[in-house]
Amino acid sequence: MTTTTPTIGGEDPPRGNAHDVSERGRAIMRRLKARAAAKGQPTPDLTNDLNLRRRIYRAARRIEDARARRGDVRPFLLDEVATAAE
Repeated sequence: MTTTTPTIGGEDPPRGNAHDVSERGRAIMRRLKARAAAKGQPTPDLTNDLNLRRRIYRAARRIEDARARRGDVRPFLLDEVATAAE
């Protein structure tokens, strides 16, 4: 069963940019690998674990959709550069 967000006037909620979603997913994967290495654990199998990749993609999609609903139109990579420079 899927749930949908009710919209006013029958409009669909804004969706995040697909390129930003894939870039954010890659950033999440890099963080997972770095976190595992810092803890001395084996790196997660991101090639064959489709369930993990699906969860990462869905998380990235939710983040980008939330940004689109807020009206944040800056590309994800510029957002990352800005936070790293601060």
